[in-house]
Amino acid sequence: MHIFSQEFEGIFVDHIVYFKRVQKNSHVIIILDVDDLILAFNDLTLLKKKKDNLLKKFEIVDLGEIQYFLGLKLNHVL
Repeated sequence: MHIFSQEFEGIFVDHIVYFKRVQKNSHVIIILDVDDLILAFNDLTLLKKKKDNLLKKFEIVDLGEIQYFLGLKLNHVL
């Protein structure tokens, strides 16, 4: 059983991307790649809750906001 299989829907095209609609306008996207995990939220409160839950269950290191992904520089807009 996959870690996110009960909580999140897998994206059909890519098996490393998981999506969850938490509320009408709140969404979570999780991208898994080997030993990396990228969390994308449009609600900072939900981000903190999910991150806290992961910290309780796993030994992880929070590297902060992502700057680059697949060689692309990312800009954050809130």
